[in-house]
Amino acid sequence: MDDEELLEAIAFHTLGRRGLRRLGRYLFMADYLEPGREFEDEERAALRARLPADEARVLREVCARRIRWRLRDSRPLHPNTVAFWNELAETGR
Repeated sequence: MDDEELLEAIAFHTLGRRGLRRLGRYLFMADYLEPGREFEDEERAALRARLPADEARVLREVCARRIRWRLRDSRPLHPNTVAFWNELAETGR
């Protein structure tokens, strides 16, 4: 890992982005799955339990949940998040 990857991971940990590397992907998941948050405790715990063995599917589920949350509240989607989702859907990673 280099400084560039670390800085990218920090910068995009809430949005995601196309080409996000492994550290960034894990930070994106960690931001959502962190046990101290007070929503969907059981569902998030179940997702955490699937890591690291089911990394790709958990990442897609976390991204999908973040998108659904924004859509449910009629909030716009950031273009980086849309591009990240499209990349995950296209590659299955």
